[in-house]
Amino acid sequence: MSKDAFANPFTISSKDRRQLNSFFEDDEGYAQVGGVDRDVEDLQVDDEGNDELGDSDSSEDDYEYGNGRPPRRQRNGRRRRQDETIGDAMPGLFNGGRSSSLNVVYLAVLLSLFFFLAGYYGLSKKESERIKEAGQVGAALGENSQEGALEDDIFVAVPVDEAAYGEDGEGDGEGGWDVGPALTYDETSNPNKGPLFPLNSQPGAFDPFSIHANKVKDQNDWLGAPFVVSPPQLSAASAGVANDDNDNTDGMGSRMGYFQYPTMVNGTLVFSTEGDLYLTRLPDNTKQKMAPVPAMKLTTTVGNALHPKLSPKYPHLLAYSATYSGTREVYLMDLRPTSSASGVRQGAPGAPGGPALRLTYTPGGIRSVVGWDEDGASILYSAMSSDASALPDVRLFRLRLSWGSPPENESESKNRKKDSGSASKSSQANEATDASKDDTKHQKQKSADESDRNEDDYDDDDDDDFTIAEAQTYVDKIAPTDDPVKEGGQSEGEGDAKKGKKVSKEGDEGTRQRQLEKSERQRRHLARLSTLSARSRGRRLSGKESIIEPVPLAQATEGVYHSDSSDSSGCMYFTRFKQSSSTKRYVGGTAESLWAYCPDQFDDLAVPLTPEYNGTSKSPAVYTHGGEGDVLLFLSDRAPAKKSEASSELNGAAEWVASSMDLWAAPLPLSSSGSLGAPTRLTDVACQFNGVDLSEYAVDPISGRIILRVGADLLFMSSESIRSKLEQSSNEQVPLQPLPIAVYSDFSNMQERLIPMQIPTHVTNVDAFSTSYGTVSTLVTGRGQTFAAPVIANTKSILETGYGGGGRNMPARRYKIAPGTGGGGLVRILSAKHVPQPLVTAASIDSGERLALVLATDPLSPTGEHAFYLIRTDAMASPAFGFAALYEYGNVVEKTGLPAPFLGGHLAGGGTIDGGLGSIYPDSITVSPCGRRFTFTDTDGRIVVATIPSAPAKTDDSRNLVEVDMVIFPQQNEMSEPLVGDSETELEFSPGGRYLAITHTARNQFSVISIADLGAPEMGSIELGRIVQATTDRFNSFSPTWGHASKDFLIEATASALDPTSKSPAGSGATALLFLSDRDVKIAGKTSPWGTRAPSPSFDGFSCVHILPLQSLEDAVAQNAVNEFVQAPYGGGGAVEISMKRIQELELLLEMMKKEASGATAEEASPNADDPKEVETQQSPAPNETNSTSPADTIQPFVIDNKISFGKERDESFSFARSSYRVDHIPAGPYQEIVCQLSDDPSLLLLKKAPTGFSLSLFAIEDWPSDGTEEVPTPDEHVLQYIDTSSGGDFIITVVSNKLKVTPRKAKDVVAYFADAELVTNIADSDGLHLSVWPQLEFQQMYSDAWRMLRDYFYDPELHSVDWDEVFERYLPLVERCSKREELDDVLRQMIGELSALHSFVYGGEYASPHHGNAALEAINDVASLGAVLQRSHEKRGYVVIDVPERDPDYHMRDGVPMYSPLSEQTLKLSGQAGLAPGDVIVAVNGENVMDVPDIHMLLRNMAGESVRLDVLRINSTSRLRELQQMKARLLQDDRVVESEEGMGPEPLIVVPMKPEESADLAYAAWEWKTRELTKTLSKAAGFSCGYIHLQSMSGASAIDSFVRDFYTDYDKSALIVDVRNNRGGNIDSWLLDILQRKAWMYWESRSTNITTGGLGWDEQFAFRGHLVVLVNEHTSSDGEGFARGVYSLGLGKLVGTRTWGGGIWLSSDNKLVDGGIASAPEIGTYNDEFGWGLGIEQMGVTPEIEVDNNPRAAYDGEDAQLENAISVLKEWLKREPVALPKSPGRRKDMSKPEGADGCSV
Repeated sequence: MSKDAFANPFTISSKDRRQLNSFFEDDEGYAQVGGVDRDVEDLQVDDEGNDELGDSDSSEDDYEYGNGRPPRRQRNGRRRRQDETIGDAMPGLFNGGRSSSLNVVYLAVLLSLFFFLAGYYGLSKKESERIKEAGQVGAALGENSQEGALEDDIFVAVPVDEAAYGEDGEGDGEGGWDVGPALTYDETSNPNKGPLFPLNSQPGAFDPFSIHANKVKDQNDWLGAPFVVSPPQLSAASAGVANDDNDNTDGMGSRMGYFQYPTMVNGTLVFSTEGDLYLTRLPDNTKQKMAPVPAMKLTTTVGNALHPKLSPKYPHLLAYSATYSGTREVYLMDLRPTSSASGVRQGAPGAPGGPALRLTYTPGGIRSVVGWDEDGASILYSAMSSDASALPDVRLFRLRLSWGSPPENESESKNRKKDSGSASKSSQANEATDASKDDTKHQKQKSADESDRNEDDYDDDDDDDFTIAEAQTYVDKIAPTDDPVKEGGQSEGEGDAKKGKKVSKEGDEGTRQRQLEKSERQRRHLARLSTLSARSRGRRLSGKESIIEPVPLAQATEGVYHSDSSDSSGCMYFTRFKQSSSTKRYVGGTAESLWAYCPDQFDDLAVPLTPEYNGTSKSPAVYTHGGEGDVLLFLSDRAPAKKSEASSELNGAAEWVASSMDLWAAPLPLSSSGSLGAPTRLTDVACQFNGVDLSEYAVDPISGRIILRVGADLLFMSSESIRSKLEQSSNEQVPLQPLPIAVYSDFSNMQERLIPMQIPTHVTNVDAFSTSYGTVSTLVTGRGQTFAAPVIANTKSILETGYGGGGRNMPARRYKIAPGTGGGGLVRILSAKHVPQPLVTAASIDSGERLALVLATDPLSPTGEHAFYLIRTDAMASPAFGFAALYEYGNVVEKTGLPAPFLGGHLAGGGTIDGGLGSIYPDSITVSPCGRRFTFTDTDGRIVVATIPSAPAKTDDSRNLVEVDMVIFPQQNEMSEPLVGDSETELEFSPGGRYLAITHTARNQFSVISIADLGAPEMGSIELGRIVQATTDRFNSFSPTWGHASKDFLIEATASALDPTSKSPAGSGATALLFLSDRDVKIAGKTSPWGTRAPSPSFDGFSCVHILPLQSLEDAVAQNAVNEFVQAPYGGGGAVEISMKRIQELELLLEMMKKEASGATAEEASPNADDPKEVETQQSPAPNETNSTSPADTIQPFVIDNKISFGKERDESFSFARSSYRVDHIPAGPYQEIVCQLSDDPSLLLLKKAPTGFSLSLFAIEDWPSDGTEEVPTPDEHVLQYIDTSSGGDFIITVVSNKLKVTPRKAKDVVAYFADAELVTNIADSDGLHLSVWPQLEFQQMYSDAWRMLRDYFYDPELHSVDWDEVFERYLPLVERCSKREELDDVLRQMIGELSALHSFVYGGEYASPHHGNAALEAINDVASLGAVLQRSHEKRGYVVIDVPERDPDYHMRDGVPMYSPLSEQTLKLSGQAGLAPGDVIVAVNGENVMDVPDIHMLLRNMAGESVRLDVLRINSTSRLRELQQMKARLLQDDRVVESEEGMGPEPLIVVPMKPEESADLAYAAWEWKTRELTKTLSKAAGFSCGYIHLQSMSGASAIDSFVRDFYTDYDKSALIVDVRNNRGGNIDSWLLDILQRKAWMYWESRSTNITTGGLGWDEQFAFRGHLVVLVNEHTSSDGEGFARGVYSLGLGKLVGTRTWGGGIWLSSDNKLVDGGIASAPEIGTYNDEFGWGLGIEQMGVTPEIEVDNNPRAAYDGEDAQLENAISVLKEWLKREPVALPKSPGRRKDMSKPEGADGCSV
C-alpha cells in the first residue's frame, strides 16, 4: 500500500503553510478560527516534506487562560521571547528537524516571507478591497494597534500585518492578511485609543449573546470552520476521486455518510449525518471538480442533533435541535474559539469555546428549528401550540436572543459618552486610574441598587439592572476570572508579546497585591462563585434571558422573514401544514402550500401564494437576484401538464400535475392582490438522479450558492448559473455538482450492538423439545434470532447444587441456533418450529440429532425473500447463517457456506405471482405432530400445505431444491364457503398428520371450522381429499383441538387390556374435535332500548366448549369393539343404571378373555418347562432376534389417525357438523382458546379473558361416567404474557411474569404448574441471552424486508402500476450510506412514497435514547406542565399567566380521568386555595426564582403528579392574604384597608403539575368547550337551537363516549353540527351513520307528558329530526373522511370546511420490521359505484359542498370562520325548511257507544 493510500484530512499545502507562517509571525496577532488553535509548533514535516498538523508538546498547565490558547514554547519548553522570530523559536521546522546556525534560520524566515508576499501579489479585486478595509482598521488603531491584545467579540479577529501596512495603516495590501470584516477590540486592549466600535452600540439593549454589538460592513464574512486559509483537501490520488462522473449516489468517492439538513453561510457548511452535526467549509472556486472536502464533528449525541441553522448575519451562531435530554429542544452553539470577549464568559454554555446552550424547556419537546429572522437575532422553531384559542396544530415560535433598549444607569451613560467622544491617547496609568474611579462609582451605584431591591424585591423598575458590559467590567475588576486582567488592562503575559514593551512586576503584580486586602479577596471569591454558578446555568451576568413568543399564525410550519425597499414592514413567507404521510405526488387537503403574511396589508390576513396548484409547495427562502431584485425559492412537485386543445391553460394560468420534487423560483415582491409571479423551475433532479427527488435545500445568503440534498448526497448550484437561469428563463436546467464530503468519524453507531434478550418483549415464537440425553430444551426466537435455552427442573436447587468451580455441577448450556457469530442482522429468523422425531423403538437408536423448521429471509436473495430451512438444533450443531464464508468466497453463491433453503428463497423466490412464496404470516406456521408436514397462510390469502424433507438441504454446487410436495388449497370448501387464509386463520393438524382443521371466515363473516383430508402422511406426499365443513355458519366456531371425549379414555384403557398389541405406544389418533362456539347468545347489560342515551343491546361474547365425534358409532365399533359397551358420552346420573349394565357386560367379557389367555399359555408350555434355562430361552428371545409375534414388532413410529366419518358430500343438512354436543359441565365464559387437552386425562386447559389481560383455567374432569368438573384458576401472582404448545404436543409453553416456563402435558405436571406460585419449576434458563446485531447488515435486511412486505401487503397487486423492482434498485445504494436507524427511515420514506398512498408511514424501531431504557432517568428529564399559557416578563420579574384553559365544567371526569388546569379555580378551590387568573405572575418555583433559569419549565422537571410550591403575585385573582388583612381590619375596626395589590408580596400556592400529554389533552378539551359554547351563542343569536358534537377520533371507547356524551342531550334541537375537524380516524363511522339515519315516524303522548315535556318522545327513539352540518378540514383523516363521505352519499347533511386529508385505503399495520419499526402498507381498499376506488377520498380528500377556510392569521386570534359559516348555512336552511314538532291531532277518538245504536229508548 502506498503512502498516499490514506491522507490526513487536515494536511496543509505548501502554499497554505507559507501563509500560515506569516500569519503566526506576530504572536498576539494570532486569531483562533473555528475552535482550533493552529500553533506553528503544531506543524510537523513528514518524510517527503509535506506539512501536517502534529501534537503539541504544551501541557494543560501551560495554557494562558486569558486568551484560551497555549503559550508559545520551543520543543524544549522554553517560552518564546517577544523578539524571537519563528525560526528562533522553532529551528527544526524548516530544515527537516536538523538544527543549524542562526544565519540559516534567518535565511529560511526571509525566504518564507518572500514567498508569502509573492503568493499574495495576485489577489483579486475583491480581496484587495477587503485588505484596504483592514488597512483602514490599522490606521484607526495607530502604531500601537499591534501592541494591544486583540479581542474578538463577534467574529474572527484576523491580524493585520504591520510590515505591510506600516504605522499609519496605509499599506499596499500585498503583504497583508485577509481581514475579517467584523473586527472588534476591547477598550482595555489599547489604552491610548477608544474602541473603534463601542460595545453594545444600542446602549442598555438586551444582548446577552453580543449579536448586535460591533456592527461593521460585511460582518457575515466569517471564515468559519477549523480551516484558517482554505478548506484542507485530500489529494485526488489518495482520496479515490476517480469515480464515474455518472455515479450520483456515492458522493464521488466520499466516505460513509448520509447527509441531511444542510445550512451554509459564506461557504461555512453545517449538515447532519449519523445523528450529529458536522462542519466544513467549501472552497470559493467550485467551478472545477473538487477533491473530497473533510468535515469535522460538532456534536456528540446519543439521540440525534438535527435541523442546524446558521445565523445569516452572525454565522458563528448555530441553532439546532437535539435530544440530549430525551426530548427535542432548541440549542445554540457559538462556533468561535474561546475568547474573553466582553459580555461573554469563557466556557459558558452558548459562548465561544463553551458547550451548546439549551434555549427551550418545552413540555413534550419541539418539532424542529426552522431558521432565523432577518436580523439574525431571533430563532424560529416549530412546536405544537399550547393554547386553546384554536385547534391544536404545529406552529412557529420566535425565540428572541436580544431586544429593546433598557435605560442605562448614570455612570454607564457617562462612560459611554466619554468613550465614544475620546480620540486622544492616554497613558496606561491614567487608564488604570479611570478604571479605578469607574469601579468605585459602579460599586456605589450597585450598593444603592441592591438597597432598592431589598426594599422591594418585586419592583418593576429596570433602572437598577446591569447592562452586560457594566456587569462584565464589574466582575472583571473584583474577581480573578478566566482571563485575569491586570490594572493596566492587560492580561498576564500580554506585555511579553508586545514589541518594546516591558511591564514591571511591581506595576503588574505587586501594586495589585498591596491594594487588595483580605476582605476584598473574600468578596472577589464570592463574586467568582456567582459567576461560575451563572455559567453553569447558561446565564448571562445581566440576569436576562431569551424570550419566546408565538408567531401570530396558525398552522405555519416553516417560514422566512423578508423585507424590501418597497415594503418596510416586510412579510413572512411560510409553509402551511405539514404532511404526515410519506406519500409522493399528493394533492390532498394537507398538501403543503405557500402563504404570506404582511402585517397591515391584505386586510391583515395571510394570503395564499400557490392556490393554482393543489400539490406540494413548501420550504420558502428568499434569494437575492443580483440587481434584478429578489425571488422566492421553494420546493414543489409540480410539473406543467401536457398541453391539449381542450385544456392547455385555464384563465391564463398554467395547468399543473404532480410529478417530482424540484426547486422553483418566483419573483418578489407580491402583487397588489397578494399573488406571486409565474414560477420558474431551476432543477430537474429526478431526471439527473435516476428518479430520486430533491429533499431539501439551503441558500448561502452571502455567496449566493445553493446546497441541495438528493438522496444521501449534498449538491451545489453556483450563483452564476442560478442568476443566468433566472435572467434568461430558459428551459435548460441549472447544473448540479455533488459535494465530495469526507466525514471523518468512528461511526460508533455502526459497531456491533449487543442487545439483552427481553422476554417477552423480543419473543415472537417459542418451541420445546426433548433431547437425546433426557433433558428438555426450548427454541426461543426473538428479534430475528433463535437460541436454545435449557429447562431447569427447579431453579431453587441451583443455589444448592449449582456450579461451584473446579468443574463440578456445570450449568446447562445455552447456545445460539441462528444466525452465527458476525451474522447478526444478515438474516431475520421469523419462526423456528421443532420437527418431531419418529418414536424410538427397540429396533432403533436415537441419533441425538434434532431439527427445526425455520422461516427466514434468505440472505442470498437480493430482496430478502422468505424461505424455509431445516436447521439442526441439537447441542452438537453449529450456528447457521454465519457470514464469515462470505468474505472467503466473495460473491460466489455456490460456496457461501450458508444453509440451503428447501422451499422459497433465492432459488424460487419473489411474489406469489412469480411463483415464489410471497410473504408468509409467521404465526400461521404449524408443524404436524408426526413431523412430516407443515402448513401456513400468506398475504395473498392462500392456505398451503407442504411436506418436510427428512434431512437438511445440502450446500453443494448444484444447489437444487429438495423435493417437496406443496399443495395450495382451493378458495372454497365443499359447501362453497370461502377458504381464505389470513393472519387470523387457525390451522391444527391431527395427531397423525392426515387431517387439518381450519378456522376460516364464511361469507356472512362468522367463523367456521372445516376439516381437510390430506391423505396418509406415510405415503410421503399430499393427496388433498375432501374439505368438509364441520360447523355451521350460524355461530362463531373457533379454536379447534384434536382430542378425546371423557369416555374415550376408558375405551382406550379397556382396549389395551383386551389386546396389548392394538395400541401403539406413540398414542392413538383423535376421536373427537373439541372447539369453542358462541352458540348460547346472551344479552349483556341493558336488555331494552328504552332509556336515556338509547342503550343498544350488547352481547357478552361468552363461548362454550363443544365436542364433535369424528366417527359414527358403526365405524367406531368396527375399529374398536369396546365402543359397543360405552356409547354415551355422559353415562352418569339417572342414566347410570343403563350405562353400568353395559359396563358389567364388558367386565364379564374381560374376565373370560383372561381365562382364555391363561389356558392357552398352559397348553403351549414346553415339556421341559421345569428347566429354568429352557423356559427363559422361550420367554425372552435375544434382543437381535426377530419374533413375528412379539408386540415390539407391531410398534408404529408415528400415530395413525382414525378415519373420520364425514358422511355424504355436500350434505346441506350438515349431519356431520350437527353431531357435535356441548360439554355442559364447563360453564360458558370469555374463553379465547382451548390451549390443549391433557395427554393422560380428559381435563382441558382454557385461555380466557380477564379484567387485566388473560388467564389460564384448568377444568379437571372426573372419570366416566361422572360428568363433574372442577375449575382450577391461575394463581393471582401469575401475569400471563404468552401461551402455546410445542409442535409435538408434549409441552405447554408459557411466559409468566417475564419467566419462560415449560410444562409437560401430563396431569400431574399441569397440576404442579398451578401450584407453582413462586415460578421456580420447569423454568427455561434464558437469563443472559443476548442478540448480536451488526447495524449495516441489519439495515440492508430491513430495507429488503420493507420492500418485500410492501409488495405483498399492498392492497393492489399491481402496486399502482409502479415498477417496484426498479424502485428497489433506485434506493438500495442509499442504504449503504446509512449510519443511524433514523437515516434508514428516511430511505424507507422515499421508497414507500413511490406508491402514492396516504396511509404510508414510517415509524417505530429501535432508536438510540439518552435514557438508555432507564425509566428513572427518563422521568427526571420529563418536563411537567402547569396547564396554562405563560409568558416570561422581565418587567414583572416572573412568568405572567396569559391563559388558564378550562374544560367543560359539567364533566368532572372524562373517560375516567379528572382533568383541570393545576392553576384553575376548579382545581384549587377544593384545597382551600384560589386559582390564578390571566395577569397574575409566577415568581418562584419551590423557592427558586424563575428568572434565575432560562425557562420556568427547567424547575418543573420530574414534577408531574408531585406537589409544587409556587410563589405568585396576584394581580388579577383573589388574594387570600389581602382578604385576611381586610378581615383583620374589620375585626380591629381599623380603617387602613389594603385597596390594591401594590406593595403586596408573593403568596405561596401548592399545585400539582401535569404530564405534557395531559396538558395537551387539556388544551384540546378547552378548545372543544369554548367552541361548543360559541355554537350555542351564535345559534341563539340566529334564532334557532343547535347541538354541537366534536369527535377527535373514531377510535374505540373514547370516540363512542364523545358522541354519546353530546348527541343525546341535543338530539331534539333544530340543527346539529358534528365537528370532525382534526379527526385522526378509526373505525366507528358505520355506527355513527346508523344512529344519524334513524327517522321519527311516530310520537307518544300521555295525560301528563308529551314530546315537549320530557315524555317518551318519538320512535325511532332519539332520532334526530333537524338539519345536519358536518365540519371538515384538511386534518380530517381516514375514518373521519369516511364518515363525511357517508353523510354526503346518504343525504344526511351538508359538508362545510376545506378539503380533507385523503386517506381512503385502510390498513392494519402488521408488517413490522425486525426491530419493531414499520413501513406501513395500505392493505384494504374501498370503493362504491359513485366514486370507484378510494371513494373519491384517496390522495385527494373529500371536497365539501361549501368550502370555507380558516385564515391562519385570523385562526391564531381564535376566529372560526368555518363554524360561523355553518351557523349561517343552517339559518338559511331552516328558513327554507323549518323543523317543527308535529301538533297534537286534537281530541282523542270518540269511543263512546253511538246514541241509539242498541235500540234502547232514552
